[in-house]
Amino acid sequence: MSDTQTRPNPKRAAKIEAILDAAEALMIDTGGDFEIGQLARAAGVSNGLPYHYFGSKDGVIEGVIERFYARYAQVIDRPAGTDIAWPIRERERLEDTIAFLYADPLAETIFSHLSHPGLIAREHAMQQALIERAARNVRSGQIRGQIPADIDDRLAGAAIIGAVRTAMATAMRMSPRPSPRRVTSQLWALIMSAVGLSPEGE
Repeated sequence: MSDTQTRPNPKRAAKIEAILDAAEALMIDTGGDFEIGQLARAAGVSNGLPYHYFGSKDGVIEGVIERFYARYAQVIDRPAGTDIAWPIRERERLEDTIAFLYADPLAETIFSHLSHPGLIAREHAMQQALIERAARNVRSGQIRGQIPADIDDRLAGAAIIGAVRTAMATAMRMSPRPSPRRVTSQLWALIMSAVGLSPEGE
């Protein structure tokens, strides 16, 4: 493979980012109900370029979904000291997650307004990846003897991610939104129950 084939192309990368930025802004405004021509104008590119890079409008939206979940994963995967007790570490991670989801303007659209079956399937796959991360977190608590060994880590991970998603989708549609502290408190009780611990035992 030649140097020109392996060397990153900054101009191409910038255009892809411009398309994704414009698509994200349109999704926040419309929930995904936009035309490629509208997207191209917003991104400052030709009508054919989104098709060239993404194949279709759904391909563009998939790119936006994946970029959102990459941001989300950075919050979930943020390193925490191994000397910190699991409940303390995970409550801090929950607080960070809620702060991220409240602050990211795309979160409500992703959680509540996707309607195309293919996009829902892609978003489901991204959720499954989060469940795997949550299951690893549960296993780490079990290895350290801080979570009961008989808890099924995958079921607990699914319960945690499902609870966060459903509660946050509801909270983001409420007016006024409940405070992050209130959401954290109610979700934390559910999470501790999912891993066989008492909220009072943090």
